[in-house]
Amino acid sequence: MRAGARQCAATHERGGARRRPGRPRGHHGRDLKLSFAGSLKNWNLADFEVAQINKSFRRAAQLYPVFGNVPVARLIAEISEPVLAEVKKSIKDRDSGAFLKSFDKLTTACNSCHQEAKLGFIKMQVPTASPFSNQVFPPAQK
Repeated sequence: MRAGARQCAATHERGGARRRPGRPRGHHGRDLKLSFAGSLKNWNLADFEVAQINKSFRRAAQLYPVFGNVPVARLIAEISEPVLAEVKKSIKDRDSGAFLKSFDKLTTACNSCHQEAKLGFIKMQVPTASPFSNQVFPPAQK
């Protein structure tokens, strides 16, 4: 087994990605996958990705309620969680129009949170292309 494959296998055995201490993040990249999954009506993948984002937010709020002078837990509760609930509902309802609207709101919420955290230089947008050439986003045909 190659070194990279061993590291990947070990990471999965531990139950997640390698984390560097002092970094309250983990959802970046998941939003991109969520966008493509929902846009292409792959509701199972979209549901998985939104659950992973929720998990990373809960973990960040628990581990870093305040990071520096940034009230991470408050920002997540007030800005991120309500919009993410809308995204989750659109996925549950399998409503493409509602998904696109709620994902736009999620992108705006991300930018609001970044502004409040004094990280306004991190500006998100709705993805236009996927760097994940090794993942298939349209749902499997039955």
